Order: sequence, then C-alpha cells, then structure tokens
Amino acid sequence: MAMAISLPGFCTMAVDEDLDTGLVAPVNKRFALAAVEDDTFAYLVTRRTEDNTHIEYGVHALGPNAQQLADKIANVLRDWEANRRGGPSTVIRVIDKVHSRISLSWPSA
Repeated sequence: MAMAISLPGFCTMAVDEDLDTGLVAPVNKRFALAAVEDDTFAYLVTRRTEDNTHIEYGVHALGPNAQQLADKIANVLRDWEANRRGGPSTVIRVIDKVHSRISLSWPSA
C-alpha cells in the first residue's frame, strides 16, 4: 500500500511467459509491485535472509533514471518500515464518478 499511496506511477507487473526474455525477474511473474516514471521502470523484489527468518526487499530498475527511481522506491519502503508499519491502517475511500476511482490515504500515527 505504501507504494500505491506514495508513487504516482505505481502499477503492478506481470511477465508473459511466451514473451519473457529474462530482462526482468520478479519473484512472482504473475504479480509484482512496480512503478513507472517517465522513461524509467522499477519493480520490487524480495529474498529470504540467510537464517530464513525474515524477508528483505530490494528494487530492480531499468531506464535512464534507474538509480533515482530505485532510490525513491527504497525511501518509500524505509519510511513505511520506520513510520507506518504496525501503525494505523490505510483508509480506503471510494468516490463515485463516471469511471470509479479509489483513493487511498494513511491517517497520522
């Protein structure tokens, strides 16, 4: 949820098995959290720690501004860990329009 609220280019990614070139390698090829910013794309990856007790998050990014977008996503994850995790849940408000939208917000801790 933190990425969806904090990144205007938030999206999800799926890799088509028939077209997979191996360029991207999400943990789950059917559903990975991602973001697009101009001509740069990044997605979230995870791996288990050596002792197999925790999961670490990472970001793979492609494009001319890959480092900047990866840093931005990493900062969103760090903020979530430091300030949001275990706190109040996300508020979801549905606003009825011709084409419905969902608005997500996080209440103050």
